Amino acid sequence: MGSRAAWPHVVAFAGVVLVVAVLRAVAGIANETTAALVMLLVVLFAARQYGSPSAVTAAVAGTLALNYFFFPPVGTLDVSDPLNLIALIAFLAVALTVGGLSARVRRRASEAEASRGEAERLYRELQDSFEREAQAEALRRSEHLKSTLVDAVTHELRTPLTSIKASTSALLRDDGGIGPEARQELLEIVDQETDRLNGLVEELVGAARLESHALALNRSWTAPDEVIADAVARVMPRLRGHRIDVHVPVTIPSLLADARAISEVVFQLLENAAKYAPANSVIRVSADAVSEETIEIRVEDEGPGVPLAERPRIFERFYRAPGTAGSASGLGMGLAIAHGLVEAHGGTLDVGDRSRQPGARFTLRLPIGDADDAARSGLPAGAVDDAKDPVQ
Repeated sequence: MGSRAAWPHVVAFAGVVLVVAVLRAVAGIANETTAALVMLLVVLFAARQYGSPSAVTAAVAGTLALNYFFFPPVGTLDVSDPLNLIALIAFLAVALTVGGLSARVRRRASEAEASRGEAERLYRELQDSFEREAQAEALRRSEHLKSTLVDAVTHELRTPLTSIKASTSALLRDDGGIGPEARQELLEIVDQETDRLNGLVEELVGAARLESHALALNRSWTAPDEVIADAVARVMPRLRGHRIDVHVPVTIPSLLADARAISEVVFQLLENAAKYAPANSVIRVSADAVSEETIEIRVEDEGPGVPLAERPRIFERFYRAPGTAGSASGLGMGLAIAHGLVEAHGGTLDVGDRSRQPGARFTLRLPIGDADDAARSGLPAGAVDDAKDPVQ
């Protein structure tokens, strides 16, 4: 331990001895000024490498060496000229000052490096903490999602299954007591609840495909009025007495899209409107080409509308607005599926209010597409112009 502490002083003294030897070897070239400057370099080196104690050693040894080897009378520590004494004192003061400043710079640099290392360590710890927290939050959300899914699926599947079971059991036990009208009613219940069950399964499959990014769009030039007509035909059995008013101008152009996917979007919007709008109210569907690049499809109902606070979450999976969970069936995935299908087409889907009337308006905007889009979809280039002509 003692030899390690003495080592910087040994190096400083050895540096002074080396400088004296070199300068004495070129005695005809070196003078007192040259020797003093070189000794200062030794002091700076000692301070930079080992700190203030080593710099002090170099400064004192350098002053004695200058006096003994370079200032007259050479070979003795006597100082005959007062100016030489002043020069030696000035050298010692400058050497100590420069050495101290250099050592301070070295110390500050070491402290800065240590601080940087500490900051990097704290940053890594903080980053690791954030990652662990994010993983824990993701796990909590995953568990919550699983729980929500199980609860929703269990509740929604049990209802149609109970109706189907009760109706089929009654038909199987029939010993002639069920009349034709009652039998027809039971069969209609089975048919309707089977459709409802099939719709729930389709929602689950659609959500799974969107979640796994396994959705493949089969784009073709599609007439918007045909897509809307298909969606209306599918939703009719679920309208519960609602009336649908469809307005699509004959001049609307075709768009490059997956017809089944867009029909599914409109179907989900219509079904959502039927769930929340009052019985026997009107659901309106309209479409227009709002620009040369975009087609807009709107679905409006006469229900309570969607509060502003709920709109940012209305397209989340399993989300049901407060107070509506018991008023409408479904898993709460229909709008999420619609939103995902629209985004896959590069379009947008948002919700707002009807103009000057109560109710919700869902607005679907889709890019019409062009020849480049058709080429990427593998469609023949010659079909582009014809397909984009107004629908007759």
